[in-house]
Amino acid sequence: MAGHWVELRIHGVSGAPPEDLLESAHTKQVAGDSSGRFFRPTDTLGQELQKPGRILEGYHWGRFTSGSWRQGLWLILVPFGFVNAAAFMVPHPGDRRPERVWHTIVGALIRALGICLTCIFGLSIGLILVDLLAWQWAAGLDTFKGVRTGLLMSAGLVVGALVLLGLHQLGNQHRMRRAPEDAPGSIAESTTVGLCRRAFYAGDPDAPTLGRLHLAAGWTEVAIIGSLTAQRVSSSGFPDALFVAGLIVLILIAAATTLLGDPSGSVTGTQRHEMWHDQVMRPVSVAALLSSVGLIACSVGALAGTDGHALTLDFDRYSSWLAAVVGVGVLALLIANAILAWLTRNQEDADPRPFRRYAGGMAPWAAASTGVFIGVGFCGAFVLGTARLVGANAQTALIYRTTYAWGLTVLLLATMVVVGLLFTIAKRTALVREVEASYDVLRPDAVLPRRWILRIALACGVSRVKNTIPVVFLTTAIGGMLITVVTTVEMFDVNLPTVFGWLSAVPSDGPSARVVTSLGTYALTGLAAVLLVLGRRSLRTEQTRRGVNVVWDVVSFWPHSAHPFVPPAYSQFAVRELRNRIRFHLGLLDVQPPEGPADRVVVAAHSQGSLIAFASTMWLGEEESRRVGLLTFGSQLQVAFPRAFPGYVNHGLIEQVHQQLDGRWINLYRETDPIAGPVLSWDRTSMAQGDPHSTSVGVGEGEDRIDERTGRRESGDDWRLLDPTPYDPELQLGAVDRMGRHSGFIDCPDYAEAIELVRRPR
Repeated sequence: MAGHWVELRIHGVSGAPPEDLLESAHTKQVAGDSSGRFFRPTDTLGQELQKPGRILEGYHWGRFTSGSWRQGLWLILVPFGFVNAAAFMVPHPGDRRPERVWHTIVGALIRALGICLTCIFGLSIGLILVDLLAWQWAAGLDTFKGVRTGLLMSAGLVVGALVLLGLHQLGNQHRMRRAPEDAPGSIAESTTVGLCRRAFYAGDPDAPTLGRLHLAAGWTEVAIIGSLTAQRVSSSGFPDALFVAGLIVLILIAAATTLLGDPSGSVTGTQRHEMWHDQVMRPVSVAALLSSVGLIACSVGALAGTDGHALTLDFDRYSSWLAAVVGVGVLALLIANAILAWLTRNQEDADPRPFRRYAGGMAPWAAASTGVFIGVGFCGAFVLGTARLVGANAQTALIYRTTYAWGLTVLLLATMVVVGLLFTIAKRTALVREVEASYDVLRPDAVLPRRWILRIALACGVSRVKNTIPVVFLTTAIGGMLITVVTTVEMFDVNLPTVFGWLSAVPSDGPSARVVTSLGTYALTGLAAVLLVLGRRSLRTEQTRRGVNVVWDVVSFWPHSAHPFVPPAYSQFAVRELRNRIRFHLGLLDVQPPEGPADRVVVAAHSQGSLIAFASTMWLGEEESRRVGLLTFGSQLQVAFPRAFPGYVNHGLIEQVHQQLDGRWINLYRETDPIAGPVLSWDRTSMAQGDPHSTSVGVGEGEDRIDERTGRRESGDDWRLLDPTPYDPELQLGAVDRMGRHSGFIDCPDYAEAIELVRRPR
């Protein structure tokens, strides 16, 4: 096929089916493997359907996050994902020593919180299996009459160890990938940070050392639960010695994890860290794992001979110390992150405000703290849900305070929702004027029925909620930290000043405390039910997995760095696969396309797919880039990624990619999109003011162009599309039945025009 070009589409979050991606009832896979797949449209007989001169192809990467039944269980790993992603939110330190020192400290504290989260899950697993199921439930069944309760609790310890092994395996994937090959003139050749680092892609997805340390920590935690139980009935000093040994091993594991550095080299990538990892930490992790196995064996043996009738299980004192460690860790990370943010505050002075870091660089602390708080909530939900299921009593001081904390959290979130709604209502008049001005520019034969104006204005108001993400996360993190500190202090029987009374979880505080606790109980029980239902449905259907695992489409882009109990990073596969497919179509691989090399390849990427395309483009050589165009739509390359992950996506890199492509990059966005927005422009004036202006990449400050047919606003190469697309007054030339918001860009007439522009030389 001489003189042809290729349109290579990439889907976004939730893994749209290939049929939707290619707008074809039938498709067939033409390249790739079972996870990263390339499709083309076909007829009912499997013959390709292509327009003359164009090859349409789609890259489907969704099975990296929602392909198998096992991935349906990833939902319970969300707290670990937050902590792991926090490591990539840390501001880049630059070359100065103070910044690099504090960068290292922040990373170490995030890993420390990660090990605390593993211990919290281990404690909850032990509480569920040893206390609720073995002692309170199974011991009372006729089936186990005559069986020592100690044997049942020993079995609970073994099952708990297997559950932790399962969590470890959920994040395990035995696949190795190489980094994209160097190409002369590529951005990656001249830049050594973030997505341009080979170590980001070439690291071991399994992060085995980090995985062994966390598995050892979880197993040691389970062994400690066994030793605490055995202490209740044993007259010997063995359980006490076992408890002390467990604490020592756990402290050493926590220290080793904190000092580990980045196990995959994705953050640091230095040779010294690799030597430290291979020659020191690898044998240490093996020794820790073997020690934890020995501790579990000893705990099982100590419990096996006990008589449960004399037991009174109580883990509150130990959990108080664990809560104290978590509280100290959160406070320490807050201080270290604040210092690093202050030291690096001048790095982004030249960047436009929409690209600047969330909360001035405090996103790592907010994400890690939120992950820990969600993890505590998940554990509380599992404990309460199990207790309700088997009719056991779970209202210990620890669980009581957890439910109280989540009751306060529900009230806090409800307050923020109400404030957001009130703000949207207050802005309704201004939003209506803006929408009216946007549609008034249309020519007479392309109008929108007036009844849609208010609906669009409200959708625009709701979409602006994404701009409050820093406020929501910071408020939640601060609230969670305060609750954690107060709860920890109270568990040590310390009386706090009355100013902290509203954070107190003491049962005697009166009816208000009971109401908050009941609210938290209902919230956690409901959370347990939701997790159970979604998990069950996710195991059965891929469609449910695609919806449930949307969070992993975003979070699991990042390699294992702070926590191993997260899905494998698909970036280590998808970026290289897409880059190689582009080079294949250009005839630059040893294997040549049957149609012959294409004159040009246009990559059309939606949502999260735009990040994959952005990263792949930085690995294209100068000659390759001259034959490539990029169209992004529904992209978060301005509203989220540079703000949350400034060391990996930032304004400077976006300018470099735009320049490398010689301006052949257009971004489409809608004001009604709740999770995406502009990428290449900022400082846009209101349409209601008339004479729209903006500042954009490659153009600078200038007047925007308005297309009278579709109503789109062109701010340089950033196109704002109207939603819904207007047609004739009688709605005979097109349907106006819904707003597209974050989807349906391919169906818009502006999409075809943008494709034509980016595939032409400029």
